[in-house]
Amino acid sequence: MLCFHVQIVDEAPDPSGPFSSFSSIQTVIISSYIDTPKTDAGIISYSTDLYYYFSCRYPLEYLINNTQIVASSVSVATTQNNGSFIETLKMGVFNDTDYRHPLTVPSTGLELRTKVYVEVKAVNLTGNFHVLLDHCFATPSPYNMTQTDQYNFFTGCQVSARTVITSNGLSNVAQFNFEAFRFVQHRDQERSTIYLHCILRLCEPTKCQEVTNICNARRKRSLTPFGEESSDSATVSVGPLYTAAADVPEAAGSTGNTVASGSAGVDASSLVVWLTLGSVVAALLPDMATGLS
Repeated sequence: MLCFHVQIVDEAPDPSGPFSSFSSIQTVIISSYIDTPKTDAGIISYSTDLYYYFSCRYPLEYLINNTQIVASSVSVATTQNNGSFIETLKMGVFNDTDYRHPLTVPSTGLELRTKVYVEVKAVNLTGNFHVLLDHCFATPSPYNMTQTDQYNFFTGCQVSARTVITSNGLSNVAQFNFEAFRFVQHRDQERSTIYLHCILRLCEPTKCQEVTNICNARRKRSLTPFGEESSDSATVSVGPLYTAAADVPEAAGSTGNTVASGSAGVDASSLVVWLTLGSVVAALLPDMATGLS
């Protein structure tokens, strides 16, 4: 015979335990026992009577540091305090194919067609989510919804000629690279500023594969079309990067990629990185290094 008893109680947490930051917590207590029929029939028996009592306690306050949870959408798939998005998604720029060395912009600025390697990573998540980049683009100034001047690196299956996608939707890390350029509107300025942005979503591995496979299918359809923003999308940004004015005028018809001249070098760790999900904006990395404008 097996019986269960369930109750929820309010109690003060252990001051030295993982819930020490809470004044009180709710705990569900599940208790039960297992009892075998008594062997009171006959004269002898070869079985052992068993009475086993047990109880389990489960705290209901589960959104705490270092506690992994699994969720079906980006909105709660995080292990930070109270479901915060801070440091859940990170975007970085590098100067090598191994994505190990942060990009350092020389005092003269990035030369035209310098390879810039971009990585978007999800941290503090369970292993059931992959990062899928739907749309990555660049703007000459910090991005806002009304901005019209932008250069698309890729939108879904459509990838620009000077952009290479290394990994997308295969793990918690997505990577691509592009060649440094200048915005035409900065042609009269010594330096051109570039802000990078990626609209992304988190999805289960099979769903990510299903979405990316449409690039090779005749009928391109999915629940959320590849390359389109949805309610589960988030946006990460990094910048500014600087490119300098060309030393030699480019031939007519060139793409407008150029070199920059500035007063100080820029390390990737000093770039401003932010995360947007709906109306939520979080500063993920330190402020701009002094000396930049």
